[in-house]
Amino acid sequence: MAKNSISIIVDAPLATLMQVITDYEAFPEFIPELENIQVKRVNENTNRVTYTVNLIKKITYTVESVVESESRVSWSLVKGDFMKKNQGRWLLESLGDNQTKVIYEIEMTFGMLVPSSLVSTLQERNLPIMMEQFKTRAESLVD
Repeated sequence: MAKNSISIIVDAPLATLMQVITDYEAFPEFIPELENIQVKRVNENTNRVTYTVNLIKKITYTVESVVESESRVSWSLVKGDFMKKNQGRWLLESLGDNQTKVIYEIEMTFGMLVPSSLVSTLQERNLPIMMEQFKTRAESLVD
């Protein structure tokens, strides 16, 4: 099991960050590793999102993403290649002056064919890159 948490300060209001985090269809525009995304709306606050990501290997997985409040989005695995668990959350905290603290927490477990050291390496390398991609996207939307 790999568990990780990362935080970053973004020069954009909290509402802008929520817009970026929940606009799943736009992810491929700023996340190059994301080859395909399919979104099925379950209800007002819940979406079933299927990602196809090409990191070291192409992986497809589906999560159920829930907007819990204006500052919190969580997800949990529905099904996935090699994955037994993929859950986490985005936590946003307004710092005023159009700044937002963004915390991303994730916990993943893969099947026996995937070494835990590989999962840890992917998270340690890719999480900071992904956070910068979300930061850049949110800041580009600020007037």
